[in-house]
Amino acid sequence: MTPLLYDGDYLVVRKMLSNGKVQVGNIVAVKHPHFGPIVKAVVAVTGDIIKLKGLSKLSVCPNGLGDFKKDDIDGVGVAVIPIQSRRNSKHNWFKRLDVEVIQALMA
Repeated sequence: MTPLLYDGDYLVVRKMLSNGKVQVGNIVAVKHPHFGPIVKAVVAVTGDIIKLKGLSKLSVCPNGLGDFKKDDIDGVGVAVIPIQSRRNSKHNWFKRLDVEVIQALMA
């Protein structure tokens, strides 16, 4: 299975509003207190608390990241502009992030 994001890819995000809905399978950008800006997938939403997980086997486990509040989310990913698209015009230059596809990757 190919990774969803590669180093150097651009993640297109929409700003998270205070009343915005976050669901399992969303890719989000947050500022972690120890790791700085990170991009992770939402694996659980309970009220205002959100658990995040990386899609890579090398990512820190959800317990290592800790819990986040909805207010901690800077943006929700909507698309990826792959690094390959800048090098080779034969590749798709834009991938829409589909929640169902992301949920399948997490399974």
